[in-house]
Amino acid sequence: MAEVRPFRALRFSAGIGLGSVICPPFDVISTEEQDALYERSPYNAVRLELPRGNGDRYQRAATTLRSWVAQGVLKQDHSPAFYLLEQGFTHRGRQYRRRALFGRVGLEPWETGVVRPHERTLGPPKEDRLNLLRAVRANISPIFGLYDDPDGEIGAILQRTTERIPPLARFQDPEGLEYVLWRLDELGFIRVIQERLAGRTIYIADGHHRYETALLYRDERHRQAKEWTGEEPENFVLMGLVAATDPGLTLLPLHRLVRSPVPLDRALEALMPVFDIELVSSLPRLLELLEERGKAITTLGMAAAGSPDLYLLSALDVEAIARLLPPDAPRQWAHIDTAVLQVAVLSPALGIDEAQVQRGEAVQYTEDAEEALALVRQGHFDYAFFVNPARPRQIMKVADAGQRMPPKSTYFYPKLPAGLLINPLDA
Repeated sequence: MAEVRPFRALRFSAGIGLGSVICPPFDVISTEEQDALYERSPYNAVRLELPRGNGDRYQRAATTLRSWVAQGVLKQDHSPAFYLLEQGFTHRGRQYRRRALFGRVGLEPWETGVVRPHERTLGPPKEDRLNLLRAVRANISPIFGLYDDPDGEIGAILQRTTERIPPLARFQDPEGLEYVLWRLDELGFIRVIQERLAGRTIYIADGHHRYETALLYRDERHRQAKEWTGEEPENFVLMGLVAATDPGLTLLPLHRLVRSPVPLDRALEALMPVFDIELVSSLPRLLELLEERGKAITTLGMAAAGSPDLYLLSALDVEAIARLLPPDAPRQWAHIDTAVLQVAVLSPALGIDEAQVQRGEAVQYTEDAEEALALVRQGHFDYAFFVNPARPRQIMKVADAGQRMPPKSTYFYPKLPAGLLINPLDA
């Protein structure tokens, strides 16, 4: 059963503008954004989440954290609580609000099925996060978890509670996202939430690297300890939990940028037995058709360096796709764009196997379709592939089957911010 507990958050002191000090998780921060975050505030959490410079940047982050605590920039709450964050944002002209409940969740190996992954992870990010965790001994960035709340029971409890408790903070970040934060420390509320969540499965939506790093760190600390009770802080990790039925739960596509020596004519020849290939005049039209056709059958978009054309690839036959799947792959893969891209395009047509993808050698990712096309047109990549976003139920079904989707198959928007709530692992 999932063990979800309140915690004593380390938070920025009153008077510090929260919109200027939070930052995204490490894996979506570009070099340019890292520089901008450094300029935004001397206390921006990027100095903890993704420190820069030469030398031991992990120890630099640890020194910064200790300094901020000593100066009173960060203060720890006196008693444990759950925290509720509401994020308001606009996507495709529509207004959304999404709620995440923050607590510390008991670490469980994947094998127990209590916490379930849906994506494979890459090696270098895990090593980076482990080095940071060893140094700072705190969860700076929360893991994004999903749970099923089909009857809206937990959502109703959160709604009733926040209607009678004033928020801790309201603020906006420079990108225009709106935030409302509540601290929920009533013992009755804590007990009810723990009881309701105890029987639920938690699905990792975002933060697989951080979760696996937390497991590695816990096991490392266990081996070093003379005594171990299971109550040590390292046995838990900071999570923001969102209901899979939350109306604000939004996924964006993660388009692929690919380097391959295979020329376009040979790639198209290899794709013809599996896909109907249609020329499209513009990127907006390609994305429109991608979404429209993708409701009925797996559909991909493609651009190639040196070619002015754009291509719409519509799967001819689900069974043909299914026959290309690895023997242990779940049937759901035949309906997931990123999985079909790997087994029906990257591997057979462009010679890029899954091991190369895992090592990050041949494929990069962006949620910006215009950026992807520009990078191919400029010759930085050989191909761009445009995909539809996965759906929450697809993700959960793959996880329930004990399988995983290819790396970077999902992009939940907006990200849960780093630095807003820190979970210290030191007494």
